[in-house]
Amino acid sequence: METNNSEIVTSSSSSSAADEIDAEAEVFENYTCNSQRIGKPHPGEICESGLLASVSLPTLTYPLDVFEGHLINESKLSSLQLEGVAYACQRHCRFLPDGTRAGFFIGDGAG
Repeated sequence: METNNSEIVTSSSSSSAADEIDAEAEVFENYTCNSQRIGKPHPGEICESGLLASVSLPTLTYPLDVFEGHLINESKLSSLQLEGVAYACQRHCRFLPDGTRAGFFIGDGAG
């Protein structure tokens, strides 16, 4: 009987690990920068929640030519980092009703 119990525990552990991997695949998706085409690829693997992935970013209207030069030519920032900076710059160009500039928050959880 002990053999049967250990077999059951082993098969249960295997399906539990597979279930966790499946759940993780449903929760997270790989992120690719689609808002602009400048900068080198980001060196790390980037993912986002499935809910965030289902919503498109607003159109990027900030002029990207301001990033040309050493930021691009020397690969100082990745395309993902440049995307965040471009959206921050775009937002800071707007003024709120009280005359102050609009802000931008990057909540990427990078630590």
